[in-house]
Amino acid sequence: MSKNDRKTPVVNGRWRLILLGGVLITSLSLGLWWLTADETRVGALAPQAPQQQSLAGAVPDFAWRGYQIRPLAALQMQARVLGIAWYPDGVGADIAPLDLALGWGPMSDEAVLSAFQISQSQRWYSLSAPKSPISMYSAAQHSANMHIIPANQGLRERLRQLRVGDLLELSGWLVNVSGKDWHIESSLTRDDRGAGACELVYLLSLEKLP
Repeated sequence: MSKNDRKTPVVNGRWRLILLGGVLITSLSLGLWWLTADETRVGALAPQAPQQQSLAGAVPDFAWRGYQIRPLAALQMQARVLGIAWYPDGVGADIAPLDLALGWGPMSDEAVLSAFQISQSQRWYSLSAPKSPISMYSAAQHSANMHIIPANQGLRERLRQLRVGDLLELSGWLVNVSGKDWHIESSLTRDDRGAGACELVYLLSLEKLP
């Protein structure tokens, strides 16, 4: 065995230690990253209530895809996505193809949401919790099922990228829609429940937040 042959295991051993050390450091770094990420998502991720301002005829009625749209109020909000329901067919599907169940305040806090079961079906949104840290009234006040009308194809594609749990910021108009076989009026308050409590949103902008 030559001197070079004898040195080879030593050199390889050093590289093994260096590589193992690199893996260890990388693992620790990833662990710290996840810890930091978890800590930043503690509490209400969207603490503010939706902001709404009456349009009072400032935006005239307009025709869109065979429907007549009447803008009622400007809406801007940050919220956590609680549910997504696409409706490829059926009444109103050609203008409002999906519903977003959105939560803010306590309903954007994972510690609260983990107690709830959330479902959407046939344009309805329901909440249930065997043991909730907040009242059902408060849960209803801080969440909503919104029928979404994307103003263009780009917004439609952006909506398709959303997932439950995402934090988003959106702006648009609360509208009434009539035409064809569908007539629906948007709710103008977050305090109502039951039939007629959903918002109908003509979506103008959408951003997914970190």
